[in-house]
Amino acid sequence: MKIAYFSPLPPQRTGIADYSVELLPALLRRAEVDLWIDQAVAVEALPSCKTFNYVDKPGLLQELGGYDAIVYHMGNSPAHRSIFPVLLAYPGIVVLHDFVLHHFLAGYYMESLREPESYVEEMGYNYGSAGEEVARGVLKTRTWIWEHEPLRYPLNKRVLDHARGLIVHSELAVGLVRKSHPHLPITKINIPALIDNATPDMAELRQRYKIPRDRVVLGSLGSANHAKRTDAESVRVWTKLLSEAGLNPVTVDGVLFYNVPAGVLVSYRTATAHMMAEREVSISFGAMISAANRYLAAGFPLAKVDPWEARRRNVIDLPGDTRSSADDPRWWRNLWLGPWGDSLIGVGVVGDYRDVRFLIEKYRADSTDIFFPYPARLADRSKNGTGQLVVVFTPQGLQRAATRAIR
Repeated sequence: MKIAYFSPLPPQRTGIADYSVELLPALLRRAEVDLWIDQAVAVEALPSCKTFNYVDKPGLLQELGGYDAIVYHMGNSPAHRSIFPVLLAYPGIVVLHDFVLHHFLAGYYMESLREPESYVEEMGYNYGSAGEEVARGVLKTRTWIWEHEPLRYPLNKRVLDHARGLIVHSELAVGLVRKSHPHLPITKINIPALIDNATPDMAELRQRYKIPRDRVVLGSLGSANHAKRTDAESVRVWTKLLSEAGLNPVTVDGVLFYNVPAGVLVSYRTATAHMMAEREVSISFGAMISAANRYLAAGFPLAKVDPWEARRRNVIDLPGDTRSSADDPRWWRNLWLGPWGDSLIGVGVVGDYRDVRFLIEKYRADSTDIFFPYPARLADRSKNGTGQLVVVFTPQGLQRAATRAIR
């Protein structure tokens, strides 16, 4: 059996490259394997396979018809950006390392190809006209929906449609795929846990990093990307928030270690993704209400209120962001603040109805109007899906809402 094998490989810094290095020797005992690569690889780390660089020589791809099987490793990272278009042109067996591919495809269309409209088309391919509407909202508000509810929009339909067979690593993935593609051949293969024979000395590690024995250690594993909140600006914001909560880090070789008392984690042990989304929305929406109230209380003109003017007036902190002159100043990330007519003020947020519904109940009594999804007024038929919630207040209503925001 002859296999064309597409995968990230060392020195690419991805776990799938390491996975392939462990898998290939076993696979070679059962088949002839050619490695199809998009960049130079560390040959010394790989078995003796023929390599074909299909990026430097795209004409080689015509030879794929001569293989018994084509195997594509697909995951949720930029390391697969060259593999994806080949899969679409030459369908084969897909090893799906991540059920959710939204992060990968958003980056592929908007960053690698610089074609944001293709992202809209991809959302349409997966979710119809409703998906296109959500995608346009993403482009307008720069609200990265794949970070908040990744399983709601996994964006994997095109990959699954082009798979002749599927390999996954969990029963969860098997169940989810069978719901959308019941006739696609699928099997689960566990990822081996290769454990070093040398047992780490936990006491020595705690002593080295000055971590008391009774403290819980939290780690962020994988790529240090925006979703992990480990970028420099996010670290600054988290450091400030944790400091205000009485948690101060120990810095070792530029790495921040927090000694988090076990009691701090109790309230999060049973928290669901939905509960965390509600908490995030509550804090950010409430902060915008409080800032708008402080802005008006200071006598600043209602007609000019927006997040950036509030920031300029030192009534709100918008960490790290800068605004282009082409951007609508009433937006900051997924939050909206601006005048509503001559005497009212609107506060808005983009999100799923399930995650913003509690805001409607919390601030309904203080508002004069509520829209969801904007520009439609809130009605029974609109109580689902994703869109922009806008709550409109009088200055007096805003003052009452601000007292609720801090509860």
